Amino acid sequence: MNRRDVLSMALASAGLAGAAARTLGADQKRPELPDATPRKLPYWRGFNLPVAYRGGRRQLFDERDFADVAELGFNFLRLALNYHDWTDPDDPKRLKEPVLKQIDRAVEQGKQHGIHLLLDFHIAPGFGQIVPPERTNLWTEREPAELCAYQWSVFAERYKGVPNSRLSFNLFNEPDDKVKPEDFRRVTEQLVKAVRAKDPDRLIIVDGRNWARTPITELLGLGVAADIHSYDPIPLTHYKAAWVHWNASWPEPASSNLEVVVPVKPRTRYRVGIWIRREKVGVCGAYCSERDDQNKLTGKQGQVGGDIPRQDGAWLPVSWEITTEPKTTRLSLRADIYRSTGTLRLDDYFIEEVNEGVYEPVEGRTTVSGNIAAITASLPQRGLELQASLRADTECLRVDGVLKDATGRDRAVAVRFGLPPG
Repeated sequence: MNRRDVLSMALASAGLAGAAARTLGADQKRPELPDATPRKLPYWRGFNLPVAYRGGRRQLFDERDFADVAELGFNFLRLALNYHDWTDPDDPKRLKEPVLKQIDRAVEQGKQHGIHLLLDFHIAPGFGQIVPPERTNLWTEREPAELCAYQWSVFAERYKGVPNSRLSFNLFNEPDDKVKPEDFRRVTEQLVKAVRAKDPDRLIIVDGRNWARTPITELLGLGVAADIHSYDPIPLTHYKAAWVHWNASWPEPASSNLEVVVPVKPRTRYRVGIWIRREKVGVCGAYCSERDDQNKLTGKQGQVGGDIPRQDGAWLPVSWEITTEPKTTRLSLRADIYRSTGTLRLDDYFIEEVNEGVYEPVEGRTTVSGNIAAITASLPQRGLELQASLRADTECLRVDGVLKDATGRDRAVAVRFGLPPG
């Protein structure tokens, strides 16, 4: 078994078998790469090539990587580079041509295999996530910033004419939390100007601050694309990673679930849901499944999933509408955590038959002021009072309101707003 087979098996086990299956034969033409602009980056799929960033390697990359990635149906590689490899220590502005020719070869391999190549100064003059750190500081010192700008200008001139669909520049890798926004803007602008002077249209992608986790609003107006790395929760995404000083005190990623089972009638339409609160959870989901008296799945889909809103610390509902199958006698409402850390809390669940006949029209008074209609209405026989407002926006009609229950009973009440025909 070769490494391509191993990667295919790993992709399949990770649920990416669909991507891995889109392989191409030797005589098949690679699909055209999509256009790429700072305002609209394509949905690339691919990997980092981190072999070269530690420096001192005779070969910056393995050409087999391009063939393997393309054969598995992917179209993107980020080539992590170390400027020391092509920089003459006696004259930093003299770049070693044999090393640059290796990068030329990587660009050509991208063209040959239909792969977009992102050239990344993973270790740039004066900055890099490496031990020992650079002796100068890109963000506060003039000399490393000037050298970095010069070297990027050489790359820009060298690859001018290569379309953005095939090639882009990543100016540096993951500025840390010590970089100030004003320094970040100043240095980035200097590097962008150096590139634009040689190649005005080159696509430039910039990592965010705080290890690429903070949006870089200070770069608005520079005409660059932002790259944000979604690492949270770190104990999961960097499990046992030596470069982040992983230690055994971090919680072990695990899977768990919470479930409530509710009796229901067959061949009946229900609106069901649960209230969920997430706290620093990575991968999680909520599901509703139909079951019979022996607890076997009966629904056509087995189970229906719902997205848990990505908002920590707030109770939020996840709901579905389901028409039960003839053998269904119960519904299972469940929330799961998958190989992650954090807390997922469940509170009240709700379940109600969807029966249009239970709605009663509410009569009241409507006053209009500008684009807002205020409604005051009631159902005295039901002990209900309603105050609501309808506001016309550009793309929708917004409804806000308060429903008061004067009976004091514990009950569920549904409210529906409908517009008159015509």
